[in-house]
Formats: sequence, structure tokens, C-alpha cells
Amino acid sequence: MSVSRVLMTGAAGQVGRAMREELRGRYDLLR
Repeated sequence: MSVSRVLMTGAAGQVGRAMREELRGRYDLLR
């Protein structure tokens, strides 16, 4: 249970980071 939870949090962190980078790039383009 804890192992899968750690994997889930890790995946969520990676996805969140990727989304943040994409949003930042898009914001720079719009600005």
C-alpha cells in the first residue's frame, strides 16, 4: 500500500512538474 502510494505521489509530482513547465512556456508565448 505504502509502496504504491509513493509511486503514485512520484508520478503525480512528475506530471505536475511537466504541466507547470508547459504552462510557463505557454505563458511566455502569450506574453
